[in-house]
Amino acid sequence: MPAWGIAAIVIGVVVLDVVVVFGIVVPAIVRGSWGALAARFPAVEAGQGAIRREFQSFKFGLLNLGWSVHVEVDDGYLHLRPALMARLMGCRAMSVPWDEVRATGARFLGNRSAMIGMTKISGPAWCLDLAAGGSGGG
Repeated sequence: MPAWGIAAIVIGVVVLDVVVVFGIVVPAIVRGSWGALAARFPAVEAGQGAIRREFQSFKFGLLNLGWSVHVEVDDGYLHLRPALMARLMGCRAMSVPWDEVRATGARFLGNRSAMIGMTKISGPAWCLDLAAGGSGGG
């Protein structure tokens, strides 16, 4: 087989892999984690005096959104707004009431684990500390 034939096969396999991963696997992971929560907790406006930090990292089950989430916290909600790349993956904004967020672990390297419903999340301790009764503002 000529070299160009082998190159064409390799390129075809790589293109097929990209199509499968970004066309089937990623949307399924987004729908099963972030998407399910966003449907359950539609976005609302943040309250007066909300603390906001942009480009934070969160993990929702298998979905890892490094530096892809804008966060606002107020007395009632954890507001999560996806940055551009996360929006392109199909993530929508959500506002989760604090009584639905259960801290499940201690701080570790500036992060904290929590549960929202049956979905395990990990994110910045500064905001998830509110679910554990901390100050959240630091």
